[in-house]
Amino acid sequence: MKKLGQLSLGEWDRHELRRTVQTHTIPVYEIELPNSDGLKILWQVDYGFSIRSDSLTQLVKIWAVTANKKQIREILENLLIVHQVYISKHLCVVQQENEDNVILPMTFEDEEETESPENGLHNSLMDDDRLLGVHKMLVTNKFVPLSRNLYKSLALGGFNFTFQVSKKEYEIINNPTSAIIIGRSGTGKTTCVIFRQIASYLNRQLCKTSSNDKTFNIRQIFITLSPNLCHRVKEYFNRLRESAMLAGKKISMTQFYEYKRKKEEEEVLDGIDSMFEEGNEEDDIPNSFHELADHHFPLFITYDKFSKMLQETYGIKSITKQRNLDAENDIDSYDKENFYQKSSSIKTTNFVDYKVFQRRYWHRLNCDFDCELVYAEFSIIKGSNPEVDFLSREDYKSISIKKYPVFSYDRDRIYDLFEKYEAEKARNGHYDSIDRTLAILRLAKKKALGGPHIHEVYIDECQDNQIVDLTLILKVFDRVNNIFLAGDIAQCIAQGSSFRFEDLYALMYNWERTRVKINHSNVDINPKRFELDINYRSHNGILKLASSIIDLIWHFFPNSIDRLSREHSKVCGPQPVFYDEFQKDDLLDREGSELDDDYTHRRVDGDENPFIEFGADQVIIVRDNKAKMQVEKLINKAGLVMTVFETKGMEFNDVLLYNFFTDSPACRKWRVILSALNENSKGIQTFSHERHYILSSEFKNLYVAVTRARQRLWICDENIEYSMPIRKYWKRLDIIKTEQSKGGILSNFAKKSESYEWNQRGKNFFEQRQYEQAIFCFVKSGNEERRKLANAYNLQQIAKDSINDSDDDTIITNFNDAIKAFKECSRPGQAALCYQYIGMYKEAGDVYVEHNMFESAARSYLKANLWHKAYEYFEKAKKYDDAALAYKDGFLKDSLFYEIAIKFMLKYKQKISKKAYCNIAHHIKIYYHATAISYGKFEEAVEVYKKLINNYEDIKEILEFLLYICRINILNEIMVSITDSSTLQHYLSKINELIVKMESQLIRKSDKWNDLMEEYNLYTAYLDKDINKTYECIQYFRRRKKLATEFYAVNIWLQILLQLSEIQIKNRHRERLHYLLWMCELALPFIRNIVDKKRDSQIEKNFEDIFCIKEANDPQKRQIPFSNPLLHVHEYVGEAMNNQRIYSVNNVHLRISQCLASRIFELIWDANKKGRDIPDISSQICYKFTSCERPNCLDHHVITTPSILHNRLELAFLQYTVMLKLDVLYRHRLLKEEQSKEVRRLQRWWAESLVKFHIRYQSPQISCPEVTCIVLSSLSDCTRKEFIKIARKIWLYELNNNVSNFEVMLKCMFVFQQLKNKWGINTFDWEMSKTKKILSPNNLPIGFEYRDVHNGYHRAIPVGKRLSLFFHHLKFDHVIEAILNIKVFIQYAISKNQKVNLVTSDAFGDLVSLMEFATSLIFAVSPRCCDFFLPRSYLVNYFDTYSAVPLFPKYDRKDYLTAVKNSFDQVQQLLELLICKERLYLLVILRLIRLLILIGLNESTFITRVFSLFKYLNNKVSFSSAKIKKYLKQKSKESVINVLYNDLKETGCDSLIIVYYQLEDIPSKISKWEKYEKYGIIKLTYNSAKDFRSALQQIKSSIVAGGNVISKNQSQSQSNESSDKNTDLTDTFEQLAFSEEVQVWLSQMHNCPKTQEAARKIQVWFRRVYKRVKFRSDYDTILNEIYNDMTIFCHALMEEKGKKAVSKYNILLKGQTVDIIAELIMLQSKMEVIENRLKKTITDHPSDTDEIDSCLELEDELRYNQYEKVELALKSLSITENSSKYKEANIEWLENELHQAEDSIDRVWECIDECKAEISLFYFTEDFVSKKISKSQNSTSYGDCDDWQ
Repeated sequence: MKKLGQLSLGEWDRHELRRTVQTHTIPVYEIELPNSDGLKILWQVDYGFSIRSDSLTQLVKIWAVTANKKQIREILENLLIVHQVYISKHLCVVQQENEDNVILPMTFEDEEETESPENGLHNSLMDDDRLLGVHKMLVTNKFVPLSRNLYKSLALGGFNFTFQVSKKEYEIINNPTSAIIIGRSGTGKTTCVIFRQIASYLNRQLCKTSSNDKTFNIRQIFITLSPNLCHRVKEYFNRLRESAMLAGKKISMTQFYEYKRKKEEEEVLDGIDSMFEEGNEEDDIPNSFHELADHHFPLFITYDKFSKMLQETYGIKSITKQRNLDAENDIDSYDKENFYQKSSSIKTTNFVDYKVFQRRYWHRLNCDFDCELVYAEFSIIKGSNPEVDFLSREDYKSISIKKYPVFSYDRDRIYDLFEKYEAEKARNGHYDSIDRTLAILRLAKKKALGGPHIHEVYIDECQDNQIVDLTLILKVFDRVNNIFLAGDIAQCIAQGSSFRFEDLYALMYNWERTRVKINHSNVDINPKRFELDINYRSHNGILKLASSIIDLIWHFFPNSIDRLSREHSKVCGPQPVFYDEFQKDDLLDREGSELDDDYTHRRVDGDENPFIEFGADQVIIVRDNKAKMQVEKLINKAGLVMTVFETKGMEFNDVLLYNFFTDSPACRKWRVILSALNENSKGIQTFSHERHYILSSEFKNLYVAVTRARQRLWICDENIEYSMPIRKYWKRLDIIKTEQSKGGILSNFAKKSESYEWNQRGKNFFEQRQYEQAIFCFVKSGNEERRKLANAYNLQQIAKDSINDSDDDTIITNFNDAIKAFKECSRPGQAALCYQYIGMYKEAGDVYVEHNMFESAARSYLKANLWHKAYEYFEKAKKYDDAALAYKDGFLKDSLFYEIAIKFMLKYKQKISKKAYCNIAHHIKIYYHATAISYGKFEEAVEVYKKLINNYEDIKEILEFLLYICRINILNEIMVSITDSSTLQHYLSKINELIVKMESQLIRKSDKWNDLMEEYNLYTAYLDKDINKTYECIQYFRRRKKLATEFYAVNIWLQILLQLSEIQIKNRHRERLHYLLWMCELALPFIRNIVDKKRDSQIEKNFEDIFCIKEANDPQKRQIPFSNPLLHVHEYVGEAMNNQRIYSVNNVHLRISQCLASRIFELIWDANKKGRDIPDISSQICYKFTSCERPNCLDHHVITTPSILHNRLELAFLQYTVMLKLDVLYRHRLLKEEQSKEVRRLQRWWAESLVKFHIRYQSPQISCPEVTCIVLSSLSDCTRKEFIKIARKIWLYELNNNVSNFEVMLKCMFVFQQLKNKWGINTFDWEMSKTKKILSPNNLPIGFEYRDVHNGYHRAIPVGKRLSLFFHHLKFDHVIEAILNIKVFIQYAISKNQKVNLVTSDAFGDLVSLMEFATSLIFAVSPRCCDFFLPRSYLVNYFDTYSAVPLFPKYDRKDYLTAVKNSFDQVQQLLELLICKERLYLLVILRLIRLLILIGLNESTFITRVFSLFKYLNNKVSFSSAKIKKYLKQKSKESVINVLYNDLKETGCDSLIIVYYQLEDIPSKISKWEKYEKYGIIKLTYNSAKDFRSALQQIKSSIVAGGNVISKNQSQSQSNESSDKNTDLTDTFEQLAFSEEVQVWLSQMHNCPKTQEAARKIQVWFRRVYKRVKFRSDYDTILNEIYNDMTIFCHALMEEKGKKAVSKYNILLKGQTVDIIAELIMLQSKMEVIENRLKKTITDHPSDTDEIDSCLELEDELRYNQYEKVELALKSLSITENSSKYKEANIEWLENELHQAEDSIDRVWECIDECKAEISLFYFTEDFVSKKISKSQNSTSYGDCDDWQ
């Protein structure tokens, strides 16, 4: 080492280092080392590339350090030849430093290092051996640069170092970007890849960050197809790394000696050079990228392992076909033939490689093509275009013939075969490599890989992959710093390959352009492409021959491979020999005889006939297995014989290529080669792709064959005709030597090898999985141990192959042979594996146990279902997690395992991982839970749950289980009235104990915990009969949207209510009805679905949860838990299975519906009974209010206000709505017979009560038309329809049978009109239009009037027709006609009141309403007077409710007075009729008196008659009513107005209004009306119909209800909202309001700040989006859709003014929607800014820090997760995407979407904040701040610090 150091320092003369031993053109020096037994250093000054100076320079080259004189002599002789190829720079004299006497090297310009090999070395007189020796010295030898680290590493035992490389190789190794390395065999591709990888690894691995001194781990992955290559590269990399690490160690001498001692011990223990066996390569590598850790890197894996890891990472359990290939009709026989059906115990694979294809599929395709070529062509159809699963027939036929020449004219037939193969493969559930890649690629395009960030990827022999494979790699690793690929297209003879580097380069180029740049900012994105043309394996003699073959490929098939520069070596060598006129007997020493064992191994005296002995580095290469067998028989297995494909990737010194052309399928097609010589001889073929496509693959096979030789190549071919063209071609190029074949070729070929050489060759074959050749080599080497091992593996391979084409017995026999062989070799693992292949897992386990391999034994027993043995040996192996899992697997077989498992879990609780413990505990709990459900063993299950408590989740689980038991008990009590609460109390006490014990230990309490606590509180409230606490629970579960527990809570509330006092029940009746309605809305859809046999899975799931039903293994079966209330109800259909109460799902659902029906009926029936006792809804208001003193008065005694009236009517309709819910039970026959009879009866009673007590107008004190309008308009569709149905089917039906029943007629018509039911009105008109034949006009039936004579008969028509015509004429604004008809009807009713059933106060009240309506209309059509008095109730009742158009003067004066007189007379008649029964008709009489006053006030000519009538009545009748007396005593107009005004406003339900039609030049007839303002009389002024409607809305009263102001426009909103079948009764049971008219809404908006704010938001948003659309070409299309939809909506809004088209939903909530959308849009822009900032940060900083990894992960999160959430939120709020939801005005849906959007916004902001924090770590460093402070002196702000806000 000291001398070498002196040499490196240039101190040659000082230390006497230049003793010349040979002088030629370049001197060679010798240094003899003292006291070293003659050890000498042989060196010279040479010239070459230096990696240290990155230039061509002089250097010292050490040729040898040896004491072997013979070796020194041979080296010196060879150097004489080597120096002949040196150039002038080698001859330069070294320079000498004058001062220090130090020699310094000279540097030169960039030129060739040596002369061209064509200098004539091969023309010299040297023999071939001497040439090969020179080649070894100059090319094969590797020189390592001397350094201090090299000293240290050598001293510490390092033995592998990176050797000197060429300048081009150095450029490749130091290239920082992605690159493709292309080179022929032996040009050093793999070396460059490994050196590049180790250089990058060491540079990054040894760097430490300044902040935490933490070693940074660069994550590299090396991928190749060959397991052996992968293993060799990994070993070489590890040795290089070890040597480098040793060089960097700082140790003391003591540590040095200790390290050396351990190293020697390890070497002794290792002893024999181990071999790489099957299964060793992936033992410690996880199956998922998510499980990778830093210690796994650098990762060396095969492509197969890479694919398996991706499958696991992406969760692909099985590769399934995604396309449908239809089999043709002509392959019936093909379909009928079946594969061998294997026993279920034999382990088969679904993966199809070439071997499986050849054995299982090829013979079924039944074609005469070459199997290997067809398989390769299939890969072109499937693997050449990554964008599709496979090419269509048309696309395949149209691909380039030059690019893919094979089968270019048989593509239809090939595609037929492909379809057959794919169809059969799909039927068998098989898949091949491309299927697997495509399946993974589909997911990789949608989802990032995840796991640790990978920095670099290296792929060697990439030509062995398909383009689609490399597409997958690039897609998965689109975030890496760079990717290195290396390969050689000329080696591409792998089955199924169609690879071209041009395609790969295009793929890489697009990948670099489209992927996110993470570490290069100013570097060209084009991947670098390097070509290596210096071959280090073979000399120029071999390489020229190989290059000539490449030239032929390019000549005939120019696009089939990539064009590269010609490869060469630095030294020439022996030319390949081509034997002329060869015959196979010429191989032998004696003519016409075959070699036998005796001849091969006996020694003959003398040198002339020595026995033939092949060497380990010699091989005979043949075309195929058939030729291989023939040659092996010919030479009696005297040497290695291999096929072309078997030799791929291997090297031999000497190669004999035997009958390559004779056995070639190209036959005479080889003659086309002569056309490349430009000869015009007769018979030369003209090249065409159609005829000569086979040569494309033949040339590649020939290239691979000849490039296997390192030193010598012999070519022997019997068929002179086939081989002549190539021989002539080579001879013309002068690159072969031809010799006459004379026999004894093998004698010249054979070269004896030492035993260790055969052993090494056998090892190489063994690791290449070529076991037959390995056996041969180990026999030659005498290594019996390895021969046995190779034989065992060979037998295993035979057994595996037999799975595809043999019967079960043969397969088992083959595996047994392998098992026996492995046992002899002490390979228990492989023997056990063979047992597993044939399903003998117990025997495999026994083998493992015998060799103390307990873990493997346990896994085998597990597969054999021997659970006891499995966990026994897992326990011995101290694999407690696996032991626990073994218990889990045994659970299904034996219930005793559960008890044993519990003991095991408790015993090893501290040693079992948390995950495994939770997993097993979960399964144990499932078992005991199921047992409890099936057999009622609840106590036992609870105890097990308690024992297994280990964490917070376990506490929740036991709490859930206990509450589950409580639910069943609650169901029993509320559904089937099992009132024993002792069980419930028992389990609630257990819960309480658990809570007291565990709650203090809980660190956190989740929402789930709170839910469980609230459920516990609910059940305790039930036991305590605490209805208020139950109400709180209802509200909680409603907020949490916990449907099942809310159902329990509501039913518990209803149950507790029944046990309260009558007063409490009455006070809570409204709540009761709401909860009943909620329950019906929930349950009735389920009942309808079940009975009607419709399926709604969500509804069914809800009620299965409510009734604690469990799904059985069969999806059509359900299990009813033990003691479930469903089991206590009789008439259950269906038999239980296995005593576990498992029934068909239909039967379970039917019983649930029966149980629900029974419960609902009981609750509604009780509500009906209790409701009839509540005067608020079941009786009218007493006219004496609260001052009534009648002891038996059943009326409602209350001081009326609009609010009270509203509450009464709303509650009454709520009661009626609840009663209607019985319809579903009635129609579906779910009620008992006696129950069914009561349903219609109670529904009619409540409908009659509604009209009698609430809807019918009675008086200004106890009726309020506004309230009636509000409530009626807010009815749900269902209630409205059912109410109309009663009117139509009952009342109208009664009228149809008796048209003289005016009481029913008026009630029916008023209901139809108030509800605006056109169908009912038309039906009424149709019924009233039915004429009746009569004998004479004088013989009219009651209720009829004469009509006409028709066909000789007199006809009468019902008087009710007049009533129908009244409303009909009003509809068309024919007011006078309407008045004329109604006057006739009224007169008839008064005159025949008894006969037309006008007897009750209600009937007369309806008639008075008609009279008030008619009189009001008369005032409105006054010929000249333009103003009149009317009560507000008239305007609302008659002009608003019945939608009467505002009227204008149409009468002439005379007709007008006649009409007024007629009204006065009818009022007088009716008053005189009723006045004698004041007590009965008090309210009607008061209404008539008020009507008389209004006639007098509005027509002054009648005021005197009114007062006279009052005087008459006052004198005639003694009235008891003070109010009547008060009216009758008035004698002046002013006083009567005052009385009337006070009377109307008594309860605030009515008031007096002056209706004033403002016309020019027509003064008001009410003189000095201003004086009435002091009374508060309101003046309604209008001059158009529009003004009238608007003014009418202004004077309508606002009704205070429940603390909220509800006006009519809001009530309209309620109507529309509640009409939705999915009416939301969840929160407040109150419905949102809809606007009736746009005009009113606009006025409200003017006064409502919230609405104005919403409108402003919409306006600003529209403008913003409009600008984006107008000025930006890249605007968001989703935004555009929303904008257009909103614009259309607003246009429609303005066009439909006056229609019921505008809702609070569409306006007020749109404000919030727009707000959310605006924030989402802003977030998109913000995320783009953040993402760009992250990219810049990543680009500006080195990629070798953990912080950069964090940035990359954040960028993935931002791009793939958060951005998607924002887009989904925008889509969810789009009107286009969810038009149906918007049309339905689905409030709950919109609010839910808004909440989800807000949650997404919060998460995005959190991610953005995290990104900001991460970025700030890079910028706000000490160095950064100091720079900024310096910069701030010249600048006012930091340029790199943007405002994040």
